[in-house]
Amino acid sequence: MDLTKVIKRALLYPLNIRIFLLYLIILLIFFVPEAFYTLFIRTPEVAESLTFIEEIISFVKFILPFVIVSYLVNIFMFGIYVDNASKYYKGGKHSPVIFSFFEAMSRFVPLLYTFVVLTILISVPVSVLTALGVFLRDLTGSNSYFNFLVIIGNIISIMFLMLFFLSPVISVLGRKFYFVKQFRYSKELVYRNILWVFLFLASVIVLVFILGAISLIPAYVVSYMRLNGIITFGKFYYVTNIILGVFQRFVLTYIILFLIEAFVGFYLSVKGSRI
Repeated sequence: MDLTKVIKRALLYPLNIRIFLLYLIILLIFFVPEAFYTLFIRTPEVAESLTFIEEIISFVKFILPFVIVSYLVNIFMFGIYVDNASKYYKGGKHSPVIFSFFEAMSRFVPLLYTFVVLTILISVPVSVLTALGVFLRDLTGSNSYFNFLVIIGNIISIMFLMLFFLSPVISVLGRKFYFVKQFRYSKELVYRNILWVFLFLASVIVLVFILGAISLIPAYVVSYMRLNGIITFGKFYYVTNIILGVFQRFVLTYIILFLIEAFVGFYLSVKGSRI
């Protein structure tokens, strides 16, 4: 297991301009409805007059359809880039993304299924135990049960995430794995390489934290200007936030491509000969 190679190639993979621009364009396309909604529908005047229920209805009416379409498109793009990233990791050279298009099409249904199941596995424990904690807090008047159950729910969700974080990659690269087999194989790889898993995830988390902090620097500047009255709450403030959103999509594109290549590289490094 060469962790240095995995991280190095993950850092270099997004630097190819064609690979980077394609994913950036996809993110910006789905950013347009959000920007339109902010500038022309949820204007400062409208936002102040909406009730909470009206806010929810407005969001569902204008944004939710784009969120659903974005979710499906991003899963498809994930399949494309996983296949492309595997070729880069094996050969050390970038290949055209279009060559991975048909592979992603053939693996879309298993990949969608994997993401849905993984989302349920991660979200259900923390959601159920949080709801139970709220019930017990209202029943007893004490926060002790609530805090304990929220912590336990988060621990269970993190454990599921650690065990099955390779399953989406396996769904694309492991043609013999369907339904529950990709989760079983992910768990097997994690158990066999538990030390490397901790080192890998720690390295990835640190790097993503640094990149995320960089992306938030302009937002901190704007917040400082807003709090000190340099800019006021209005159209200019909303336009500034949209510009920040575009900048953050640049950083987000790099982070996503970095993570895809990192996960693919780690999987190819630790997997056996079963595929």
